[in-house]
Amino acid sequence: MSISTRPAQIADIPQVLSLMQELAVFENYAQHFQVKEHDLQNIIAASSSVHLIVADDGNGNCIALAVLYQQPFTYDMKPWFVLKEFVVQKAYRGDGVGPALFKAVIDFSRSHQASRLKWEVLADNTRAKRFYERLGGQLISEWQLYGLDLE
Repeated sequence: MSISTRPAQIADIPQVLSLMQELAVFENYAQHFQVKEHDLQNIIAASSSVHLIVADDGNGNCIALAVLYQQPFTYDMKPWFVLKEFVVQKAYRGDGVGPALFKAVIDFSRSHQASRLKWEVLADNTRAKRFYERLGGQLISEWQLYGLDLE
């Protein structure tokens, strides 16, 4: 298999949506999932702060997805990128797709002069924690995540 990574294109939308739905099931929020094809079309066509990067199997099939958004930061006036979603189709896990996509995320962030990349991992997702740690990720323990549901 020849894995390539690239920004998502309009033609990828059905496959990207499928990957997002797969992640929603895994993370137990499928009942709240509301993303539609037109939402993705707007992001791909017009967003300068949200980016979709896919891994392609060499035959035009999107087998993994990373969703990033840019967060301005004040202390160094360089952007940070937040890796909001990262999913590899189950059939391709362990085949090098995840590391290839993660490298593409790092390269993309650096190409935009970002000074930091950050992401969240479900507390009980030990497989994801090991994956990110193997690739150099570190737990940032001095900050604790808070949230407020607005709906």
